[in-house]
Amino acid sequence: MPDEYMTKLLKNAGDLKGVELKKHLKATILEEFRVLKSKPRWLQSPAWVFIDGKPLLFVGQLDITEIWHDTARLYVFYDEATEKYHTVEQFM
Repeated sequence: MPDEYMTKLLKNAGDLKGVELKKHLKATILEEFRVLKSKPRWLQSPAWVFIDGKPLLFVGQLDITEIWHDTARLYVFYDEATEKYHTVEQFM
């Protein structure tokens, strides 16, 4: 998660602290990190795609192991503002 995104989350939380801050952050993250069907199952550290400081819609993932020497996945994200897809590859 980019630092600027976390900074924005904390700024928007205002003076919340403790349990209330945790609830607010969790609700905001669940609302903004949207998925078409299911959450990504990352092979490595999460690498969610952000554009203009906002997380994109996660569309799905493909097993691309057969075209690489290692276990590999392709993660597909959709930018609703530009109607473009973005991908991330991970290998294990």
